Amino acid sequence: MRQKPAWVTRLAGRIHRGVLDPMYDSNGRERAAFGRLVTQGLTAIIAMVAVGWIAFLWEHTEAIRVRREVAQRESAAYCQQLNHEACEATKSAAMQARAEQDAVDAAVWQIWLNVAGLLGLGATVLYARRAWREAERSAKAATEALDHTRADAAAQADRFSQQLAVANRQVEIADDTAKKQLRAYVYVERMDMLWLDDGPVFNVVFRNSGATPAINLRAGAEIVFCGPADIPPMPENISMGRIQFIGASATRKNQVYTANRSGVSKESISFENNINVFGRVQYQDIFAQTFETEFAFYTHTAEPDEEGMVAMIGHRAAFRAVT
Repeated sequence: MRQKPAWVTRLAGRIHRGVLDPMYDSNGRERAAFGRLVTQGLTAIIAMVAVGWIAFLWEHTEAIRVRREVAQRESAAYCQQLNHEACEATKSAAMQARAEQDAVDAAVWQIWLNVAGLLGLGATVLYARRAWREAERSAKAATEALDHTRADAAAQADRFSQQLAVANRQVEIADDTAKKQLRAYVYVERMDMLWLDDGPVFNVVFRNSGATPAINLRAGAEIVFCGPADIPPMPENISMGRIQFIGASATRKNQVYTANRSGVSKESISFENNINVFGRVQYQDIFAQTFETEFAFYTHTAEPDEEGMVAMIGHRAAFRAVT
């Protein structure tokens, strides 16, 4: 058996080394099994087919060439010993053998072309494999870049949301501060008790210390008797009467009638039995917000002054918004 040519051995070695490329990427993770198996399988098949055909053609071609040379020498020597007709028959047989040899040579070239096609296919598969690996790396890099972009966008959106919340809070604080600076503040500044035939009435001086008018003003009060050391609670239900409005930084004087004033006499008032007047005043500011101010005045004497009034002492005031 003839030894294979050196170029065949080198070609097989190169194809074998191509099959044994590293099977792990730069991160140490295993590649996709499908792509690896397909590439290695096709490479191995092409290598085996190419080496087998090359070896077969080499042996077969050499054997045919040797047989043809031997047959030509024998036919030439044999033809010299024969007559003309036998020699012609021998020449015809030699020509037929040469024609068969030419057919074999053509088939050999066709096979060589097929081998070249297989090698080209193998090279195409190898390049396709490399292109697939590069595409895989590019897709992985694009995915990582997209993940980073999404994370950065989420972080920026979170920072923007926090900044927007801070800005909104600052706007709310500024708006609330402006409203507090501009709104109306109404309270009872003074209260005097005046005695009528059917009971006491109360002259009340309302003051608006705010920078804007108070509108839809309403006020009401009730009488409560108690000792000097007692502080009774504010009545829950107080009848309210309309007083219209008070301008900015202005006062307004109105009489306030209590629903339970009938039956109250001067004799019922003493140091041990003080008369208390509890009440509320409600109003709206220019921002349509309703507020309420509680007030409380008391006295332990029923003796009027020169104008017939009994000055009462205030001891409670509270401003609060009405929801």
